[in-house]
Amino acid sequence: MGKKIAIASVITTVLLIIFILSGPGIQMLIDMADDNWETTDWAPSFLFKAGSIPYWTLRFERAAEVYGEFLDRLDCEHPLSAAASYRKAVCHEKLGQTRAAVQEYKYFLTNWPDHPRAASAEKSAKHIAHLKPEEDLF
Repeated sequence: MGKKIAIASVITTVLLIIFILSGPGIQMLIDMADDNWETTDWAPSFLFKAGSIPYWTLRFERAAEVYGEFLDRLDCEHPLSAAASYRKAVCHEKLGQTRAAVQEYKYFLTNWPDHPRAASAEKSAKHIAHLKPEEDLF
């Protein structure tokens, strides 16, 4: 009996992970954050995690959208705002959206100049500008 329960538990966990990684699963996390935004302190963390799932599964367009929503809702003082801004810039860079990437890196550097990722952001922005010299990126 114990072996059957363990197998059922593994199957349930795998199905839950697949659901969360899917589009509807991410939207469910966003909806949960929306529904609880005014009444809980965990909603911003949920919204950030809803962006992290597509980010780590290389779905950069969706991740940039969710991180953008996160940044639109919160000010720069929130502990996850810097990470959301940096990741949004990376998403734009990976998608080849050079203008948006440089703009987001500049936003990141303006608001968090002493952040541990500031040097990386500056290097990435300059690299993008070097690759696309015909565009007025800076």
